[in-house]
Amino acid sequence: MKFARRALAAALAVSAVTAVSAQAAPEAAQLPDFLYQGRLEQDGTAANGSYDLEFSLWDAQSGGSQVGMAISEPGFPVQNGLFSLNLAFPGAFVGNQTYLQVKVNGVALPRQPIATAPVAQYALSGNAGATGATGATGATGPTGAQGPTGPTGVTGAIGPTGPTGPTGATGVTGPTGADGVAGATGAPGPIGVTGAIGPTGPTGMTGPTGATGLTGATGPTGADGVAGPTGAQGPIGPTGVQGPIGVQGPIGPTGATGVTGATGATGVTGSTGATGPTGATGATGATGATGATGAAGSARFVARINGTLTTALPRPLHAVTTGGYGTNVEFVSTQGYFIAISQDGLGAGSTTASYVSTDCSGPALIFTGNVRPGMVTGQGNVRALYYVPKTSPVVLTDPTRNSRSTGSASCEANVSAMTGKYYSAPPNAPAVTGIDPLPSPAMVGIDYVP
Repeated sequence: MKFARRALAAALAVSAVTAVSAQAAPEAAQLPDFLYQGRLEQDGTAANGSYDLEFSLWDAQSGGSQVGMAISEPGFPVQNGLFSLNLAFPGAFVGNQTYLQVKVNGVALPRQPIATAPVAQYALSGNAGATGATGATGATGPTGAQGPTGPTGVTGAIGPTGPTGPTGATGVTGPTGADGVAGATGAPGPIGVTGAIGPTGPTGMTGPTGATGLTGATGPTGADGVAGPTGAQGPIGPTGVQGPIGVQGPIGPTGATGVTGATGATGVTGSTGATGPTGATGATGATGATGATGAAGSARFVARINGTLTTALPRPLHAVTTGGYGTNVEFVSTQGYFIAISQDGLGAGSTTASYVSTDCSGPALIFTGNVRPGMVTGQGNVRALYYVPKTSPVVLTDPTRNSRSTGSASCEANVSAMTGKYYSAPPNAPAVTGIDPLPSPAMVGIDYVP
């Protein structure tokens, strides 16, 4: 398990230092051990398991020189964040301030000052206590052979501390015996009260800024804004001169009205007579005066994809919008389907594609608020193309997604209830849409045509 420096809580402290009374008999040498108890956290949680611990003593808060040898405890057990063990640095405590450095799985924590226990680092330094009265010198008996070390008995309950007896006469110091076999490490004592938290260390340098995350899925299109006021109407050009009216022919004389006869029965409707010949075209009137010249239109342009004119592609594409800063370029195919190409050279759409299928196959689910029928859009890890049919597209309400393709995964299982209406958009079919797969990337260039 790897530990970063910030993941290890600086809750490690020397909670107890073993000490002896200053009135102990001088021939019973004070052991240099002290009890170290600590608390280990990872990401704010008490650690559990085995950890490689290393302890070393230094003469400065940082830098400086190491005092004595380092003590290693590989695979030391930690339970509920707590551990306890005896440490010994013989001859290290001579009255100068020292600092303990702890490494956990090779990660060094800030050094901690060693506080003096109310004993007897004084006693450990070898300073003599007050001289007692000189007693009679006893005869030195012969040193007996050292017997074999017996098995360690079960530790009995600790009895109450008796009153301190009077200091006896100092006897002749006998020869130092050979070091005995180290006894088994006793069970950890109870955890002491946590010491006061030391001052906060200096703030570390700010790390480098992380890489920019992937672009999230495009949200639904917002409501249309309020329409702006209608611009003022331009001036009407002058009316041309009307041509002359032709001469009207003479009207023939009206015949006398005959006597009205009785109305006969209605006969059978006869067939429609043949259409008479078209009359001669009248003379063309004179041409009217030329009106004022209107405002100049915008210049024309052509688009290229990776240097090739889009109108010269095997399936031609015609640019309908060139966009501006931060926008896409939109094209229409000869079959009337639209596609937009984004600034990164891919089909505009979303880096997340959702599917009803469990293996990212078949139609993609596309929110109806983002596209319209007749559009081809890029979806998923590589912006694969999908299209919404121009007629009778399939619309699903509150579908369930079972797999998806994202900017970081080509396909992954993901079961999620989706809310709203979604088109079931099949993979792009060039024979239907008139749009071939785009090269990767498809970089669009716009050329001016005067």
